[in-house]
Amino acid sequence: ATCIRMKNLDVKNISFLLSDALHLTPRMTRSLAEAVLQKTGGNGLFVVQFVASLRDEGLLHFSLISRRWQWDTIKIREKETTDSVVDLLKAKLQRMAPEVLEALKIAAALGAQCQEQVLDILDRATEMVGRIAISLDIAVAEGIMSKVDSTYSFAHDQIRQAAYSLLPESDRT
Repeated sequence: ATCIRMKNLDVKNISFLLSDALHLTPRMTRSLAEAVLQKTGGNGLFVVQFVASLRDEGLLHFSLISRRWQWDTIKIREKETTDSVVDLLKAKLQRMAPEVLEALKIAAALGAQCQEQVLDILDRATEMVGRIAISLDIAVAEGIMSKVDSTYSFAHDQIRQAAYSLLPESDRT
């Protein structure tokens, strides 16, 4: 497995990231970048997940009238947020379809990676052939996991940690 270490992003880097994602100039995204930095400390994964949560909650939205992304910096700064990216990820995972969440918990229990063949064996044991792999394919489409050949991997170790933490204590190994 490849491990890439990143320093925390500063306001300039966050502004460039937002500018690219929202198709606005960095000057236009500066106020949003400052609010995001305040809430995330610049942790790259936290930044991306926090911005996604802003979109999910409607605090960042596309206006058909002005034909550009809009946000309310004051409301974003006032937004209750966790100090932990794992808690933010847990909340995101819990909003997913129940079968996808269950598949992610199973995958997390298996480790950072799991083979489709192992999932097929588990599916047969529950008489729900193909259910886990199909659900993990949804997680792949959401960017939570990746799939190369027949191997599923969590996109980040903290995503796996969040999914694993949702398992009941009695099911953890």
